[in-house]
Amino acid sequence: MRTRSSHAARAALGLLLLAGCGSSASGPSPYALQARLGTYDDGSGRLGTALVATLRDANGAGPSAPWDLTLRNPQGTTVATLQSTAGTGAYLASWYVDEAPSPGEYELVAASGSAVVRTSVFIAAGATGLPVPAPVLATDGSRLDWAPVPGAVAYLCRAYTGGTLQLEQIGTATGCDLSGLAPGAYAVSVLALSADLAALASSTAAAPALPPTIDVSESRLGVARSDGAAAVVLRSVGGAYDDGVGPRSLAVWLSIASADGSATTSTWDLQIIGPNLPASDPLTLTYHANFPRTLAWAPGIPAAQGTYTVTAQSGGAVAVGTFTVGAPAWLDQPLGLVATAGAQGSASATWSAVVGARAYLLSAYDSVSGALVASAWFSGTDGAFPQGTFTPGSAYDVYLAASDADLVLGTVPTQVSVAENVFDFSRFVAL
Repeated sequence: MRTRSSHAARAALGLLLLAGCGSSASGPSPYALQARLGTYDDGSGRLGTALVATLRDANGAGPSAPWDLTLRNPQGTTVATLQSTAGTGAYLASWYVDEAPSPGEYELVAASGSAVVRTSVFIAAGATGLPVPAPVLATDGSRLDWAPVPGAVAYLCRAYTGGTLQLEQIGTATGCDLSGLAPGAYAVSVLALSADLAALASSTAAAPALPPTIDVSESRLGVARSDGAAAVVLRSVGGAYDDGVGPRSLAVWLSIASADGSATTSTWDLQIIGPNLPASDPLTLTYHANFPRTLAWAPGIPAAQGTYTVTAQSGGAVAVGTFTVGAPAWLDQPLGLVATAGAQGSASATWSAVVGARAYLLSAYDSVSGALVASAWFSGTDGAFPQGTFTPGSAYDVYLAASDADLVLGTVPTQVSVAENVFDFSRFVAL
């Protein structure tokens, strides 16, 4: 099995090319072209397009010299350009995060010189695809396991270092063996597939049976493996922050933990690169020790759609992960905030619920200096700061942000949204 990129301008995230032994007959032999389409879902809030196709002769082999394949959507726009593969059992499977599926008839054209083969392929209206896998790392970092994904018949596990593929496993098992990886930092992807690609490769038919659709979903995480030390898991999820002023900004949900789920005991320095964040000018964040998870946003940095890379470093330890930003849900601005001073430097607050919100961040700032004094996440519509938090006689401004991510109980989101009402704050004088 080998992997290669498809047309870069279309941002194809995966292209599997599998070929066995053998070759097609010489000369202008007829080839049977067939394909299926479906959805690609990475949890970013936008659906992409997935494709599986075969171009084979009567012996079940692809052309010995590559043919050019062009996929056009119902509007006549080119979705992807690919090349056929050789060998008995050859097929192509590819998915494109930047190409939303369009219900209707697509055209796939295979051409080599004057020889042309065409086929029509359809995407049904209302296609939703597969749920995203939820992989869990073994305590010693030796393997990943996940629950079966409804509708999936096979899974693909990949591990990368510096963008270079280090491991690829495909099959029906709901697990992936990482024990052969050398110590280091890996960006790992687990993909659920509605088609058994290994079975497709083993068929020698000119037109092997294809599933009704090809749906793909992908989950990503960073894994740091080291000799004699517990493995570290970096999970990163992208999204958007809205303060009601201008375009939405980049938001990032982060978790750095041991494989058993316990929070990291180290402080990590993070760098994030991606759209509008070149390597020469990354977004830098600090992930503090003993935090089970955090949600950060960067006003002024647009929540541009695309793929981002997170590199976390603590001493000599490094963890690397990726996330995508698609189309995060919109949340209404939180309203009704009322903060009240309590005894001995405490304070409490209440607010109105925001539809879709699962957590609220209450933040108190010194009214004179503007310095952040205290902040905490709450799951309901009220919260309190304990005694001794505030200086009696001093004034404080309290602001409220709402998020659809669960920052209290720790459920891992697939995309996050944050809304903060920067115009509606509440002021109190500490007792």
